[in-house]
Amino acid sequence: WLEHANALPSAYTLDYQAQNLIAGIGKDVFLDKLTPSDVATYVARRRAKVSDASVNRELTLLRACFNMARKKWGAKVADIDWKAQWLIEPDGRKRYLRAGEEARLMAAAAPHLRAPIAFTLMTAVRRSNCTTLDWFQVDMEGEEIMFQVKSRKPGGKTVIVPMSNQCRALLSTLKPKDSGPVFLYKGHAIKSFKTAFKAALRRASIEDFRWHDLRHTAASRMVAAGVPLDVVKEIMGHESIETTMRYAHREDSARREAVAALGAQFGHNGGPPISDVTEKKKDLEG
Repeated sequence: WLEHANALPSAYTLDYQAQNLIAGIGKDVFLDKLTPSDVATYVARRRAKVSDASVNRELTLLRACFNMARKKWGAKVADIDWKAQWLIEPDGRKRYLRAGEEARLMAAAAPHLRAPIAFTLMTAVRRSNCTTLDWFQVDMEGEEIMFQVKSRKPGGKTVIVPMSNQCRALLSTLKPKDSGPVFLYKGHAIKSFKTAFKAALRRASIEDFRWHDLRHTAASRMVAAGVPLDVVKEIMGHESIETTMRYAHREDSARREAVAALGAQFGHNGGPPISDVTEKKKDLEG
Protein backbone atom coordinates (compact mmCIF):
# COMPACT_ATOMS: atom_id res chain seq x y z
CA TRP A 1 0.00 0.00 0.00
CA LEU A 2 2.68 2.49 1.02
CA GLU A 3 4.88 1.63 -1.95
CA HIS A 4 2.30 1.83 -4.71
CA ALA A 5 -1.46 2.07 -4.14
CA ASN A 6 -1.41 5.01 -1.75
CA ALA A 7 -0.15 7.27 -4.56
CA LEU A 8 -2.80 6.30 -7.10
CA PRO A 9 -5.86 8.46 -7.90
CA SER A 10 -8.02 5.45 -7.05
CA ALA A 11 -6.47 5.10 -3.58
CA TYR A 12 -9.81 5.63 -1.82
CA THR A 13 -11.46 2.84 -3.83
CA LEU A 14 -8.50 0.51 -3.36
CA ASP A 15 -8.51 1.15 0.38
CA TYR A 16 -12.22 0.27 0.51
CA GLN A 17 -11.57 -2.96 -1.40
CA ALA A 18 -8.61 -3.79 0.84
CA GLN A 19 -10.74 -3.36 3.95
CA ASN A 20 -13.29 -5.78 2.50
CA LEU A 21 -10.56 -8.32 1.79
CA ILE A 22 -9.14 -8.01 5.30
CA ALA A 23 -12.58 -8.35 6.88
CA GLY A 24 -13.48 -11.35 4.73
CA ILE A 25 -10.21 -13.25 4.95
CA GLY A 26 -9.06 -12.23 8.41
CA LYS A 27 -6.65 -9.53 9.56
CA ASP A 28 -4.27 -12.09 11.07
CA VAL A 29 -3.95 -14.20 7.88
CA PHE A 30 -0.72 -13.63 5.91
CA LEU A 31 -0.54 -13.86 2.12
CA ASP A 32 1.80 -16.86 2.22
CA LYS A 33 -0.82 -18.77 4.20
CA LEU A 34 -3.68 -18.16 1.74
CA THR A 35 -4.72 -21.14 -0.37
CA PRO A 36 -6.91 -21.40 -3.49
CA SER A 37 -9.59 -22.85 -1.23
CA ASP A 38 -9.46 -19.77 1.00
CA VAL A 39 -9.92 -17.51 -2.02
CA ALA A 40 -12.83 -19.60 -3.31
CA THR A 41 -14.50 -19.41 0.11
CA TYR A 42 -14.06 -15.64 0.15
CA VAL A 43 -15.61 -15.36 -3.32
CA ALA A 44 -18.60 -17.50 -2.34
CA ARG A 45 -19.29 -15.48 0.81
CA ARG A 46 -18.67 -12.10 -0.79
CA ARG A 47 -20.88 -12.62 -3.84
CA ALA A 48 -23.84 -13.19 -1.53
CA LYS A 49 -23.52 -9.53 -0.49
CA VAL A 50 -22.26 -7.63 -3.54
CA SER A 51 -22.28 -7.92 -7.33
CA ASP A 52 -20.01 -10.30 -9.22
CA ALA A 53 -18.26 -7.26 -10.71
CA SER A 54 -17.43 -5.96 -7.22
CA VAL A 55 -16.03 -9.35 -6.21
CA ASN A 56 -13.85 -9.40 -9.33
CA ARG A 57 -12.47 -5.93 -8.57
CA GLU A 58 -11.47 -7.16 -5.11
CA LEU A 59 -9.88 -10.26 -6.61
CA THR A 60 -7.90 -8.00 -8.94
CA LEU A 61 -6.46 -6.21 -5.93
CA LEU A 62 -5.70 -9.49 -4.16
CA ARG A 63 -3.96 -10.82 -7.27
CA ALA A 64 -1.85 -7.65 -7.43
CA CYS A 65 -0.83 -8.20 -3.81
CA PHE A 66 0.16 -11.80 -4.60
CA ASN A 67 2.20 -10.70 -7.62
CA MET A 68 4.03 -8.02 -5.66
CA ALA A 69 4.71 -10.40 -2.78
CA ARG A 70 6.15 -12.99 -5.16
CA LYS A 71 8.10 -10.79 -7.58
CA LYS A 72 9.22 -7.90 -5.40
CA TRP A 73 9.42 -9.29 -1.88
CA GLY A 74 10.40 -12.86 -2.75
CA ALA A 75 7.60 -14.32 -0.65
CA LYS A 76 6.48 -17.89 -1.28
CA VAL A 77 2.78 -17.52 -1.97
CA ALA A 78 0.36 -20.04 -3.44
CA ASP A 79 0.06 -20.39 -7.20
CA ILE A 80 -3.59 -19.45 -7.64
CA ASP A 81 -5.52 -19.90 -10.88
CA TRP A 82 -7.20 -16.49 -10.87
CA LYS A 83 -9.23 -17.19 -14.01
CA ALA A 84 -10.86 -20.11 -12.23
CA GLN A 85 -11.78 -17.82 -9.33
CA TRP A 86 -13.18 -15.10 -11.59
CA LEU A 87 -16.94 -14.63 -11.77
CA ILE A 88 -18.77 -14.09 -15.04
CA GLU A 89 -20.05 -10.53 -15.14
CA PRO A 90 -23.21 -9.46 -16.96
CA ASP A 91 -22.88 -7.13 -19.91
CA GLY A 92 -22.20 -3.53 -18.98
CA ARG A 93 -25.05 -1.06 -18.66
CA LYS A 94 -26.48 0.27 -21.91
CA ARG A 95 -28.51 3.06 -20.35
CA TYR A 96 -28.32 6.51 -21.83
CA LEU A 97 -30.70 9.43 -22.25
CA ARG A 98 -33.52 8.56 -24.62
CA ALA A 99 -35.41 10.94 -26.87
CA GLY A 100 -37.18 13.51 -24.74
CA GLU A 101 -35.42 12.57 -21.50
CA GLU A 102 -32.70 15.19 -21.79
CA ALA A 103 -35.20 18.04 -22.09
CA ARG A 104 -37.26 16.68 -19.18
CA LEU A 105 -34.16 16.26 -17.02
CA MET A 106 -32.92 19.78 -17.68
CA ALA A 107 -36.37 21.22 -16.98
CA ALA A 108 -36.68 19.26 -13.73
CA ALA A 109 -33.14 19.90 -12.45
CA ALA A 110 -32.47 22.52 -9.80
CA PRO A 111 -30.80 25.65 -11.26
CA HIS A 112 -27.38 24.84 -9.78
CA LEU A 113 -27.49 21.34 -11.30
CA ARG A 114 -28.22 22.28 -14.92
CA ALA A 115 -24.74 23.51 -15.78
CA PRO A 116 -22.96 20.38 -14.43
CA ILE A 117 -25.40 18.13 -16.34
CA ALA A 118 -24.89 20.06 -19.58
CA PHE A 119 -21.12 20.16 -19.05
CA THR A 120 -20.96 16.39 -18.59
CA LEU A 121 -22.99 15.79 -21.75
CA MET A 122 -20.67 18.15 -23.65
CA THR A 123 -17.37 16.73 -22.39
CA ALA A 124 -18.04 13.13 -21.24
CA VAL A 125 -16.12 13.73 -18.00
CA ARG A 126 -16.42 11.60 -14.90
CA ARG A 127 -18.48 12.87 -11.99
CA SER A 128 -15.37 13.40 -9.85
CA ASN A 129 -13.80 15.55 -12.58
CA CYS A 130 -16.99 17.58 -12.76
CA THR A 131 -17.43 18.18 -9.03
CA THR A 132 -13.77 19.10 -8.55
CA LEU A 133 -13.38 21.23 -11.68
CA ASP A 134 -11.40 24.39 -10.91
CA TRP A 135 -10.99 27.45 -13.10
CA PHE A 136 -7.21 26.99 -13.22
CA GLN A 137 -7.91 23.87 -15.33
CA VAL A 138 -9.94 25.89 -17.84
CA ASP A 139 -8.19 27.75 -20.66
CA MET A 140 -10.90 29.98 -22.10
CA GLU A 141 -8.56 31.55 -24.67
CA GLY A 142 -7.09 28.25 -25.83
CA GLU A 143 -10.52 26.63 -25.53
CA GLU A 144 -9.20 23.61 -23.63
CA ILE A 145 -9.87 21.95 -20.29
CA MET A 146 -7.29 19.89 -18.41
CA PHE A 147 -8.34 16.90 -16.33
CA GLN A 148 -6.49 14.39 -14.17
CA VAL A 149 -8.03 10.97 -14.70
CA LYS A 150 -7.52 7.57 -13.13
CA SER A 151 -4.47 5.71 -14.35
CA ARG A 152 -1.94 3.11 -13.27
CA LYS A 153 0.61 5.92 -13.21
CA PRO A 154 1.16 7.64 -9.84
CA GLY A 155 -0.74 10.92 -9.80
CA GLY A 156 -3.01 9.86 -12.63
CA LYS A 157 -2.99 10.83 -16.30
CA THR A 158 -3.54 14.29 -17.76
CA VAL A 159 -6.24 14.54 -20.41
CA ILE A 160 -6.80 17.70 -22.45
CA VAL A 161 -10.36 18.06 -23.75
CA PRO A 162 -11.06 20.78 -26.35
CA MET A 163 -14.09 23.01 -25.78
CA SER A 164 -16.98 23.04 -28.21
CA ASN A 165 -18.59 26.39 -28.94
CA GLN A 166 -21.51 25.33 -26.76
CA CYS A 167 -19.23 24.37 -23.87
CA ARG A 168 -17.39 27.67 -24.08
CA ALA A 169 -20.68 29.55 -24.06
CA LEU A 170 -21.83 27.57 -21.02
CA LEU A 171 -18.64 28.25 -19.06
CA SER A 172 -18.76 31.93 -20.02
CA THR A 173 -22.06 32.28 -18.15
CA LEU A 174 -20.38 31.02 -14.95
CA LYS A 175 -18.11 34.07 -14.54
CA PRO A 176 -14.66 32.62 -15.34
CA LYS A 177 -11.72 33.59 -13.12
CA ASP A 178 -8.14 32.51 -12.50
CA SER A 179 -8.94 29.88 -9.88
CA GLY A 180 -11.69 28.53 -7.68
CA PRO A 181 -14.44 25.93 -8.10
CA VAL A 182 -16.40 26.19 -11.35
CA PHE A 183 -19.72 24.79 -10.18
CA LEU A 184 -21.20 26.50 -7.13
CA TYR A 185 -24.26 26.27 -4.92
CA LYS A 186 -24.97 29.32 -2.79
CA GLY A 187 -21.42 30.50 -3.36
CA HIS A 188 -19.73 27.26 -2.30
CA ALA A 189 -18.26 24.33 -4.22
CA ILE A 190 -20.70 21.51 -4.90
CA LYS A 191 -19.31 18.41 -3.22
CA SER A 192 -22.03 16.02 -4.36
CA PHE A 193 -24.81 16.00 -6.94
CA LYS A 194 -26.45 12.88 -5.53
CA THR A 195 -29.47 14.29 -3.68
CA ALA A 196 -30.32 16.99 -6.22
CA PHE A 197 -29.84 14.58 -9.13
CA LYS A 198 -32.14 11.95 -7.63
CA ALA A 199 -34.79 14.61 -7.07
CA ALA A 200 -34.47 15.79 -10.68
CA LEU A 201 -34.84 12.24 -12.00
CA ARG A 202 -37.94 11.74 -9.88
CA ARG A 203 -39.54 14.97 -11.09
CA ALA A 204 -38.65 14.12 -14.70
CA SER A 205 -40.06 10.56 -14.37
CA ILE A 206 -36.75 9.06 -15.51
CA GLU A 207 -36.01 5.62 -14.09
CA ASP A 208 -32.89 3.45 -13.87
CA PHE A 209 -30.49 6.31 -14.56
CA ARG A 210 -27.26 7.28 -12.79
CA TRP A 211 -24.98 10.29 -13.10
CA HIS A 212 -22.37 8.10 -14.79
CA ASP A 213 -24.93 7.36 -17.51
CA LEU A 214 -24.54 10.99 -18.63
CA ARG A 215 -20.93 10.11 -19.49
CA HIS A 216 -22.18 6.96 -21.19
CA THR A 217 -24.67 9.06 -23.15
CA ALA A 218 -21.92 11.40 -24.33
CA ALA A 219 -19.75 8.48 -25.47
CA SER A 220 -22.67 6.90 -27.33
CA ARG A 221 -23.42 10.18 -29.08
CA MET A 222 -19.82 10.59 -30.22
CA VAL A 223 -19.80 7.09 -31.68
CA ALA A 224 -23.21 7.57 -33.31
CA ALA A 225 -21.91 10.81 -34.88
CA GLY A 226 -19.09 8.86 -36.51
CA VAL A 227 -16.23 9.93 -34.24
CA PRO A 228 -13.45 7.30 -34.53
CA LEU A 229 -13.14 5.08 -31.47
CA ASP A 230 -9.50 6.02 -30.89
CA VAL A 231 -10.54 9.68 -30.64
CA VAL A 232 -13.40 8.79 -28.28
CA LYS A 233 -10.86 6.86 -26.21
CA GLU A 234 -8.70 9.98 -25.82
CA ILE A 235 -11.64 12.21 -24.89
CA MET A 236 -12.89 9.66 -22.35
CA GLY A 237 -9.42 9.19 -20.86
CA HIS A 238 -9.54 5.42 -21.23
CA GLU A 239 -6.33 3.41 -21.08
CA SER A 240 -7.56 0.71 -23.47
CA ILE A 241 -9.79 0.71 -26.54
CA GLU A 242 -11.67 -2.26 -25.05
CA THR A 243 -13.04 0.01 -22.32
CA THR A 244 -14.18 2.52 -24.91
CA MET A 245 -15.98 -0.17 -26.88
CA ARG A 246 -17.80 -1.26 -23.73
CA TYR A 247 -19.04 2.25 -23.05
CA ALA A 248 -19.84 3.37 -26.56
CA HIS A 249 -22.89 1.42 -27.66
CA ARG A 250 -24.30 2.69 -30.92
CA GLU A 251 -27.82 4.05 -31.02
CA ASP A 252 -30.50 1.48 -31.83
CA SER A 253 -31.33 3.41 -35.02
CA ALA A 254 -27.74 2.95 -36.24
CA ARG A 255 -27.95 -0.81 -35.69
CA ARG A 256 -31.30 -0.92 -37.49
CA GLU A 257 -29.77 0.96 -40.43
CA ALA A 258 -26.92 -1.56 -40.49
CA VAL A 259 -29.17 -4.62 -40.76
CA ALA A 260 -31.43 -2.76 -43.22
CA ALA A 261 -28.39 -2.31 -45.45
CA LEU A 262 -27.71 -6.05 -45.24
CA GLY A 263 -31.31 -6.80 -46.10
CA ALA A 264 -31.21 -4.48 -49.10
CA GLN A 265 -28.21 -6.39 -50.48
CA PHE A 266 -29.97 -9.75 -50.32
CA GLY A 267 -30.83 -11.00 -53.81
CA HIS A 268 -28.59 -8.47 -55.57
CA ASN A 269 -25.39 -10.52 -55.50
CA GLY A 270 -26.40 -13.63 -57.40
CA GLY A 271 -28.73 -15.03 -54.75
CA PRO A 272 -32.43 -15.77 -55.31
CA PRO A 273 -35.25 -13.43 -54.25
CA ILE A 274 -37.01 -14.21 -50.98
CA SER A 275 -40.05 -15.63 -52.80
CA ASP A 276 -37.85 -18.26 -54.46
CA VAL A 277 -36.21 -19.11 -51.14
CA THR A 278 -39.56 -19.90 -49.55
CA GLU A 279 -40.75 -21.81 -52.60
CA LYS A 280 -37.62 -23.96 -52.60
CA LYS A 281 -38.23 -24.80 -48.95
CA LYS A 282 -41.77 -25.92 -49.73
CA ASP A 283 -40.56 -28.05 -52.63
CA LEU A 284 -38.01 -29.78 -50.41
CA GLU A 285 -40.59 -30.43 -47.73
CA GLY A 286 -42.96 -31.86 -50.31
